[in-house]
Amino acid sequence: MKVIYTVKIRFEYNLILRFLFLLCLLIPIRSRPQSISPQPCSQDKSWIARWTLASVSGGIAPSKMCDGDKTTCEDINTPGPWVYTFDFGIIRHLSGIKVYSNSGLYSPHAYQVFVSQDNLTFTQVTLPGTLPYAPGSNENTIDFNGFVDAQYVRIVITDAFQSSSAFNNARLRLWEVNFIQCGVDPLIAKPITPGAVVTPALSCADAISKDIQ
Repeated sequence: MKVIYTVKIRFEYNLILRFLFLLCLLIPIRSRPQSISPQPCSQDKSWIARWTLASVSGGIAPSKMCDGDKTTCEDINTPGPWVYTFDFGIIRHLSGIKVYSNSGLYSPHAYQVFVSQDNLTFTQVTLPGTLPYAPGSNENTIDFNGFVDAQYVRIVITDAFQSSSAFNNARLRLWEVNFIQCGVDPLIAKPITPGAVVTPALSCADAISKDIQ
């Protein structure tokens, strides 16, 4: 009886060790932020203007980013991180974002991008990244390296440039945000062939009337 008891204890002990080992493997996986891999973008990219969106929430007065003239900005003096959620109204094949800054001072530095189809579950589409500093105006691209299907895009800006080499989370100036999608004319939202797409050299602010609605 004593031998059988010892074997039984050893068997249960091994089961407990195996369970703890599997649990240790699962915990890091569950703790990682959810992310998605963009699908290959087989068609050329086309623009979606920021100011054609159904709505945008976050910041203080995001309507200042929607004039299209690149002269007014969302100037926030409250501590970050700063979160903006864009609603396209329909599912879009989004492949990138363009962020325009009129000056390097207080322009976005570190960011994260999340997407959703229902405004409830957001997944990370890019790893946390940073935008470069420029003393004057600049337009930086956040490329998804493919496209994701999403109706909602959430941009989290964690800090802004205090100088060319220093950052702060106390003030942000954001002039304009434009979006890029694969193979769809943003004015008619219909699929078009790659050969018919003209890669724009200008943003929608420069290429079309402000009264786009």
